Amino acid sequence: MSVFKVDSLSTLKAVAFLIVICSLVSAGALAGEPTKGVMPLPAEILQKAEAAIKNAKIVRLTFTREGLHADAETSPRIHGTAIMSGYERMFIKKFRIDAKTKKPGEQTTENLVAGADGDVFYVVDEKTKKVHVDMDPAVMGSIGQTIVFDLLPTTFVNPDPFEYEKKVEKPEVKGIVKIDGEEYYEVQFVFAGGKYATTQFFSVKDGLPRRIEWNYKLPTGESGGSRLVISELTLDYKAPPDVFTPTIPDGFTRTEEFAP
Repeated sequence: MSVFKVDSLSTLKAVAFLIVICSLVSAGALAGEPTKGVMPLPAEILQKAEAAIKNAKIVRLTFTREGLHADAETSPRIHGTAIMSGYERMFIKKFRIDAKTKKPGEQTTENLVAGADGDVFYVVDEKTKKVHVDMDPAVMGSIGQTIVFDLLPTTFVNPDPFEYEKKVEKPEVKGIVKIDGEEYYEVQFVFAGGKYATTQFFSVKDGLPRRIEWNYKLPTGESGGSRLVISELTLDYKAPPDVFTPTIPDGFTRTEEFAP
């Protein structure tokens, strides 16, 4: 039989201290305290965002869009609001944009008013005093491609918000970043063998994506991309009944000609 002998009072105090610490740690674990440093899986982040988005009917957001890398020298900066509803064949069915655009290297801005009511697309041209309206989205001119393919996030109106992200084999949670005092999960999705990727920032608080970055290779071999930052987001926006209807301001004429 072995005998445990306490040689000093200091040793006895140390043993008692360790017992107290172990008890506190065990109590914390039983109470369900979160474990620091453990990141949620990409699928868990997407599930939380999808649950928040799924019942959205009409969405309103305030945004800033700008080019990245080589596209920063050619792509306009766009800041304004967008109202969106419905999704059909990979595109947003109805939308209205009220924004200001600024070309790289210029100090002046131009107004951008454009939209779609589910049947036609339109854009207001203040220089020519014309409202270009047609069934073809190309009627919106050069800015139309940016609007349809690069500006409006289909995530918020798509019945399956992350249908493409969920197909990515190895999405990666890069960590938690703090932007303007708010914490976000930074998640990267790589498509087409690395030729195209998006990095999305999901709010730790409500789970919604508030910042989306696209990165890709240009035909020249240079890196291109864009960034969309959402500063305000309303998923249950109460829009006026005619919010998506093309409007012809006083002094303007309606035309089916395609905008430049």
